[in-house]
Amino acid sequence: MAGIGSGPSDGFPRLERLIFGNRGAVLVLFALITVGFALAASQLRIDAGFRKQLPLQHEYMQTFVQYEAEFGGANRVFVALIDTSGDMFNKEFFTALEAATDDVRLIAEVDPARVRSIFTPNTRFVEIVEGGFAGGNVIPADFSTTAEGFDPTQEDFDKIRSNI
Repeated sequence: MAGIGSGPSDGFPRLERLIFGNRGAVLVLFALITVGFALAASQLRIDAGFRKQLPLQHEYMQTFVQYEAEFGGANRVFVALIDTSGDMFNKEFFTALEAATDDVRLIAEVDPARVRSIFTPNTRFVEIVEGGFAGGNVIPADFSTTAEGFDPTQEDFDKIRSNI
């Protein structure tokens, strides 16, 4: 006596006869399935966008989106110091700005060479003069708010203002 599924009466020969007996219908069915898959595949788009990986509902990301157009949207962190008096050219503001620049440079994951501030040597000015071009650091090398006896004059601030 034959066990279940061990003999020719288990349905496989019947399926075989159905498929090979209706070759035309099977080919049409596969052709329709292929056309359906081709139509579906034509709608696929590769989108490995940066924004799709961000939790845009988070308040930090909403701030990022709000200012993205102004700051370029790259993986950067911007620290802005604003003097609420309306004039940044004063001793207290420059002391705070230089301290903030130094603090950002000291963050472990920050490449100090990529930090930009008016206190870093990579922030320069260029001007057209009679003999061609002239330029230099926005903040002169001898201007440091951490120097002992730091007491800038209005002339110092005017020189920096003219470099900006």
